[in-house]
Amino acid sequence: KTTLICQKVGEPSDEMKKDYISPTLVCDAIRSCFCDGVVSNETAGMRAESMFKLCQAVNPCSEIDVAVVRAILTDSNSQPKFINYSALVKDPLVILKAKAAVWKCRGTRRIMLRVLQNLMKANEAEVMKYSTTDQVAKEFLTSRDAIIVRCLLFVCQSGFLLEETGRENSTPSHCVMSTNLIRSVVTQRLGIVATLIKQNLADITLDWLVEFIPESFFDSPILLNILLDRGSLSPTSRLITASAALRIAVANSSRGESITRQLASVSLSILIESFYLVIGPVGIPVSVLREDDGQDVTNICRKSMFRMVKTCASINAKSAILRNEATIALSKIAAMCKNESSGGVAPRRKLLLKEIWDACAQANSVLGGAMQI
Repeated sequence: KTTLICQKVGEPSDEMKKDYISPTLVCDAIRSCFCDGVVSNETAGMRAESMFKLCQAVNPCSEIDVAVVRAILTDSNSQPKFINYSALVKDPLVILKAKAAVWKCRGTRRIMLRVLQNLMKANEAEVMKYSTTDQVAKEFLTSRDAIIVRCLLFVCQSGFLLEETGRENSTPSHCVMSTNLIRSVVTQRLGIVATLIKQNLADITLDWLVEFIPESFFDSPILLNILLDRGSLSPTSRLITASAALRIAVANSSRGESITRQLASVSLSILIESFYLVIGPVGIPVSVLREDDGQDVTNICRKSMFRMVKTCASINAKSAILRNEATIALSKIAAMCKNESSGGVAPRRKLLLKEIWDACAQANSVLGGAMQI
């Protein structure tokens, strides 16, 4: 009876709460999610997340962050590693070394992302304080955030973080917290999308980025400047970047007509200029053209060309200007194919030219235009 009266009279003091839900208990709760014999790590993860939120109310952020990182970077059968807060602030990327089970469990993933955001803010403050110039700090933070975004893009586009909506006959959705973190970073740190594209972002990852992160459009002016500067990239990298830029321009054609038109126009011009990189030089095997890392130049450019042709076919019917630009570019490429295939041409080369011509004709048909040859 006395206990019931005490519970009704008042809540436990902050000191009592601190003793009850300490960072150590949060650490143990996270580790328990991955112990052998756990019936449902999702239920255990939700419990750990609830304890984490309560612990945040009465404990210093630094103590909680250290406890969480120790828990997620340690195997269930070993003792937690010694980590200090200063080291985490200097290198917040260490948290991305978490094992796959931490990412898959909704509760532990949310805890990890909250701690990551805390460490990113603390790291940014330290970088801004000790950097010699603002430009140096900006470049460092852009590189740091590019690594974080690339990691999150990989786990998101691979379906690794799909969540059930709880409704019948509904498809799983992507992790909202992960997606929002990517959108926030891309918005605050201009140049990250352009940096990732220059690093040869995978096509499937780029598709996910364009579809779910509309803020990727903010880097359009940066991409335009990169494409206009002929000396900034090799011809192969320039075509790959043009392919990504065209994808962004087409997906966001209704958001900024002037910049999307410029971006699409420059990208299509680069596609036409790269025609002979795609089909290779006359009279010698195409495989002799290789990048410094040994990759076949013509094969890389060929993939980019067909991808760009496919992107042209997906231009919205309301974007009349872009559709007209695409029709003209496709007609020019088709005409070049026809000229190259006349006369004595090796069978393999002739087959490639026919494939390019057919792709251009099909895309032009979808756009509602006639081949202007």
